[in-house]
Amino acid sequence: YLPSGAPVAWKVDPNNQPRNIVRAAKTMSILWWTMANRFDFVRESISRIHNVSVKVEDISAVDFMYHRSGGEKDVYKVVLFTRDGRRVETCFDIAFKSPQEGKTFDADRLQTSQQLHGSGLSPDYGGSMDVYFVPALGKAPDRIISEAEMKQLQQRGKVPKNAEKISFFFEEFIDGPTSQELYVAGKLSDTHRSAIVENALRMKQKLSGKIPIDFNRANYVFKEGTTEVRNVDLDKPRNLPIATVLHRLLNFYGY
Repeated sequence: YLPSGAPVAWKVDPNNQPRNIVRAAKTMSILWWTMANRFDFVRESISRIHNVSVKVEDISAVDFMYHRSGGEKDVYKVVLFTRDGRRVETCFDIAFKSPQEGKTFDADRLQTSQQLHGSGLSPDYGGSMDVYFVPALGKAPDRIISEAEMKQLQQRGKVPKNAEKISFFFEEFIDGPTSQELYVAGKLSDTHRSAIVENALRMKQKLSGKIPIDFNRANYVFKEGTTEVRNVDLDKPRNLPIATVLHRLLNFYGY
């Protein structure tokens, strides 16, 4: 429950389960901590994405659903229900970094999201944060440590040995099929393909010649019932020649 009394519920879809249950449990703890202790950050993120104002006392319930995974990154759909009947959807992207894997959000990922905010080419960016997760030990529960608190612990030489740095951010949730889903269903039309090509070329122009290098069909999502497409994977933007971009699009989309 949030301090206001609103319940936070994890909705489970039996047909779409998290790949890693331990990471899912950590995510639930971090999301609840953020909602309960950093709601100003949540409110600002939602305002930036949807241009609406939501106060913590306005919320009647929060639903939290697993959406997809990629590498060490998991994506969840978060729905805030308000007491006046509004339904506000957002996307909660979270990255886990282990000493072995060394994976987290690409250094340019958040900057690219901010550059493309409002462009209609990718999900609109809300806000990002780093925290430290300390797993339960004995009778002590899981603990979430903010960056400011961690700096104080570092100064005193009292950093928990098992603290794991975790990054997350809020962005617009794009509700609709991926181009891969349309492709498998035999519904990826020439109009859809043209929209993807236009998205890629406009993004390259918007990013001063750079473009995210993964053109996988799963990374392009169409808004439900439309041919409006968004690129949801903005990792590793690089300077690629137009010919290379078109060649990679040809491999995936038949143009």
